[in-house]
Amino acid sequence: GSGDYGAYGYLPGGCGGKQMLQIGFPPSDPSVTAVGGTTLNATAQFKYKSESAWIDSGGGASSYFAKPSSQVGPGAPKNTKRDIPDIAFDADGNTGQYTYYEGVWYSGSGTSYGGPNMAGYWALVLEALKGKRTGNVAPVFYKLGASTSYKTDLHDVTTGSNGAGIGPGYKATKNWDFTTGWGSINGTKALSYFK
Repeated sequence: GSGDYGAYGYLPGGCGGKQMLQIGFPPSDPSVTAVGGTTLNATAQFKYKSESAWIDSGGGASSYFAKPSSQVGPGAPKNTKRDIPDIAFDADGNTGQYTYYEGVWYSGSGTSYGGPNMAGYWALVLEALKGKRTGNVAPVFYKLGASTSYKTDLHDVTTGSNGAGIGPGYKATKNWDFTTGWGSINGTKALSYFK
């Protein structure tokens, strides 16, 4: 996950009493697909309605890692540093996340749930691809975000912010942003892109 203190990274108390926009490691590593968080709005029948940026979704520019060459597309910053997140998944405890493990249901929240759930989704993609290896999938999301199928294969999250109750953070915008990256995957449609 991209972190759970919003745009303020891993120091919720600030540094020397000063709040700083920052991101942490390992999501800032260019070899990692950073998963931001959303607040999911679904029907009673579990049909997708909309999403907004989760207030605690980590995001921002790395002060250490260089931007990978694949990190381009509408909305992606034109800086020289690694920007996160790449993609997003529901991370808000109020919108429900349950995991069935060794015969017991657990509930939880945060990008620590969103990231593994995205990994679980990706495992299903790999199974459907009959073992085809994809390597780091972040570049795939940037190709998809820059494509004409973006609006159907991904859910562009354009509301909410990741200030974590600490400060303004970043606002969700059209296309890529520092709150949810490209947004969340429309699972059934996005699968066809990877075949």
